[in-house]
Amino acid sequence: MDTANIKKNVTIADVARKAGVAISTVSRAFNNKEGLIKKETKERILKIAKELNYTPNALARGLALKRSENIGFLVKDIDNPQTVPFFSDIFAAATWEASKNNCNILFDSIKCDNKKWDGSLPKMIQEQNVEGVLLCGNFEPEIAETIENLGIKVILIDNHFNEGSFDTVFVNNVDAAFTAVEYLIGLNHKKIGFISDSLQNISFKERFQGYKKALRKYKIEVDSNIIIHDVHSDYTKFLEKKDKIMKVINEKPTAIFCAQDRLAINLIRLLNEEGYKVPEDISIIGFDDIYESQFVIPPLTTIRVFRNEMGSMGTKLLLERIFKFRKEPISVKLSYELVERESCRKI
Repeated sequence: MDTANIKKNVTIADVARKAGVAISTVSRAFNNKEGLIKKETKERILKIAKELNYTPNALARGLALKRSENIGFLVKDIDNPQTVPFFSDIFAAATWEASKNNCNILFDSIKCDNKKWDGSLPKMIQEQNVEGVLLCGNFEPEIAETIENLGIKVILIDNHFNEGSFDTVFVNNVDAAFTAVEYLIGLNHKKIGFISDSLQNISFKERFQGYKKALRKYKIEVDSNIIIHDVHSDYTKFLEKKDKIMKVINEKPTAIFCAQDRLAINLIRLLNEEGYKVPEDISIIGFDDIYESQFVIPPLTTIRVFRNEMGSMGTKLLLERIFKFRKEPISVKLSYELVERESCRKI
């Protein structure tokens, strides 16, 4: 066989590599993103693409005639489902829904150094080996737009932005957080703290909004001395903020709302190590209702998020976009449930 004459499918990654730019920059060049790319850079990219005989979305159009039956499931590399229980449940449900429809789920992650996208994309996206992808978690609009510009359908799970541009499946974070704090207020708590990771994550941002909304409704002052926004859910990294957390505890809040269960579980562990008893000394409420929440001592009162529904609904929407050619974006805001266990008490 004369391998010299076999043509290699040129991908957007090949163009980016030869041009010495990020894939997102190549995408902007082909999609006329005015003001986001210099004229000379755009012209150089288009010239290189022509030399490589690259045509954007060519393979995607071919897949419209012969579908791959593959869909992707993408998280940021810092949100691997193997270490983040919240995403593992969503992934399991998405896999089950895809298999019922004779489709395969391909899992990968997008590298985000210091939580920022470095411009790279997984191989399955670069080579357009999937019909569509479920973007699960706190992805920036630029990532979703870059993937869609490659002709690949995108569904946002546990995230939403640019309303009306993408199908989205997410929990009603504001109302759910409001319910959690209102529950504490109903137990006569007035000095209620708040702990979360970065508010750049839209879920934490909205939960903080719900926290403040509840306090304001009941005319309780929002006290910045008992609020922390930069605590990681990994216990080792969590302990890096120990002094900051204990400073909040020393302000003597009677209850703390943690924006995710992993933070609440870590906080209970730390408080136990420091000689505090939950809920006798302080009440703790979480958010997500991950599997471990029922086994921590004391069992965690929390907000249940229906993660299986997020995964299955997101997959259904993606399959509709691919196989039924639905164009109008749909936004699904899921309900939630307060789960009372033993980590909160009336005072």
